[in-house]
Amino acid sequence: GSSHRDRESEEMTQQEQKRRRKAERKRQKRRAKIPLVTIHGIKGSVLVDAKDNIVWLTGAQAAGLSTPDLSLPKKWKNGVQSYDGIRPKHTLKAVTVIPYLVGASLYEEWLQRSQTLGCPSYEFCYDWRRSNCESVIKFASYLRWISAKYNGVKVQVIAHSMGGNIAFAALNLYPELFHSLMCCGTPFRGGPAFFPDMHIGMATGRNWDILTPSVISFFPSMHSISHLFGEHDDATYSGCVDKDMKPIPIDWHNINDWKKYKAGLFANSEPLSEADEAAFECCLNDAKKFRSLLKYRADVNYPPLFIFGSNTAPTPKYVMKDGPKSIRGWDFDTCPKHPGDGRVPFSHILPSDQLSYEVFLTEYQHDVLLSDPRIPGLLQKLVDQVADTNQSIYNPYHSRL
Repeated sequence: GSSHRDRESEEMTQQEQKRRRKAERKRQKRRAKIPLVTIHGIKGSVLVDAKDNIVWLTGAQAAGLSTPDLSLPKKWKNGVQSYDGIRPKHTLKAVTVIPYLVGASLYEEWLQRSQTLGCPSYEFCYDWRRSNCESVIKFASYLRWISAKYNGVKVQVIAHSMGGNIAFAALNLYPELFHSLMCCGTPFRGGPAFFPDMHIGMATGRNWDILTPSVISFFPSMHSISHLFGEHDDATYSGCVDKDMKPIPIDWHNINDWKKYKAGLFANSEPLSEADEAAFECCLNDAKKFRSLLKYRADVNYPPLFIFGSNTAPTPKYVMKDGPKSIRGWDFDTCPKHPGDGRVPFSHILPSDQLSYEVFLTEYQHDVLLSDPRIPGLLQKLVDQVADTNQSIYNPYHSRL
């Protein structure tokens, strides 16, 4: 009777629980074999000088009590910018004084959580001021080192903001290193988010004297946020409009357009020296070279790709030339805002339509996207997807690095 049916139901429940426990152990075992690497976004690493003194970022600097010189050398040779002795030490985890004012991504919560996932977890840090072309090569070398450490297993990568651009460029060059890639708030389609920083500067907490236009404008990485001219579906899109909201087709990698529209340093009454113009143009050329690395390649066998971002915060997508709230000819407030994460419009985090990828939405804003507690589950989903294809080992003899 009913007791017999109850016993059968209980046995089925126990069998189902046993099956689920076995499946979970299998998933955990699979997860344990795949190393995970986190790569931060712009401003996301601690920088130190030759004496190991922190030049970015301390609470005193964010409070305006100290102002380090982050200027990069303006000398270039054979396409390489000179070095200044500053180097990245580790990913920026937290700033103890007024962290809510810092305006830099703080990765402590995510990095702590990443250590509890049951897999080898690493972080790659880079000098976010310098050429992203340099960072791509260094990142690929790092992935190769991690892979070799685990007997040639491909590496899973989670990338934030500009780190996603670097990771994707590395993927285009060395796909054999990648198990899967998750990009969070990555400006695949560029946009004008960088331009206000180069025109009026970037606040670091209460400190406006660290990242001034005269400093930021010679960071090649900043110019690499801008898309290539004509790259968008609307070839006239540059992120800039006139007072009638008509597009202004500016090529952000052409110094003549910077001059023509009096943008950034070219809005100053004092003209740049020939040496500074030459250095500025080298930054533009380097950034243009990097952006070309982000193009879809038909010859690449792309691994699973997840796109993670927000459409809940009003986000700038356009800036206006000679608008009613102009600062030296450019208005950053009048244009309507678009859905995004507060820094990057949602439509700009989507890579090429020729790629296959899944999109996941969050309410978290740009600087804290990696704090969303759902991320570990999404990374596990990527592991499970790759396991179904049995593509977890790469052949180091086929590498191109």
